[in-house]
Amino acid sequence: MKEIYLGRQPIYDPNLHVEGYQLSYHPTEAGELFEEATLLSAEMKHTQVLFDTLTEVGLERLAGENKIFGPVNFPVIDKP
Repeated sequence: MKEIYLGRQPIYDPNLHVEGYQLSYHPTEAGELFEEATLLSAEMKHTQVLFDTLTEVGLERLAGENKIFGPVNFPVIDKP
């Protein structure tokens, strides 16, 4: 399995209860930064990594019963 850095930032409601988490992908190597800048838009790369993470790690493990927020690019999700 490839190593990635995934950020999970809590999103709070007005009463400071966790409403959900914003997920974000962070490249681990300089080569990934180059690939991101030249081959794929950053949004598409982030969406693909988040989708792969959700399918491998699982929504329950990442957020429990909370909501998850992140960038979504439907053309990436539609790929087989």
